[in-house]
Amino acid sequence: MNFTPKPVSRNWSPENLSHGVVLLAASINNVAQALRIINDDKEALRFLLPDGIETFENPWAIPIMSNDFRFNWNFNPSNLELWTGKEILKTYEADKAPGSDVKIGDHDDVKA
Repeated sequence: MNFTPKPVSRNWSPENLSHGVVLLAASINNVAQALRIINDDKEALRFLLPDGIETFENPWAIPIMSNDFRFNWNFNPSNLELWTGKEILKTYEADKAPGSDVKIGDHDDVKA
């Protein structure tokens, strides 16, 4: 095989990312507040709580799927054997079913 399919997709969603940043910021804030408690700095503590369970689900709400395919070519052009038009047509003749009355023709018009 001279090529393989390669799925191509976005690995992020701007909307998912925006929800994730909000959740990450709240988490960093809460860790910082906990460190203040450990260091006996208990003035004006402010822990952030989520509005609901959807706060934790929103960063993964939009599934990211493969929306395109590309091909990886894995051959060296110098390894290819070039065939003439007549050579290609001979393979069709060889593959035709025995007893078939289908004729491919002489194809003298095919340029070699």
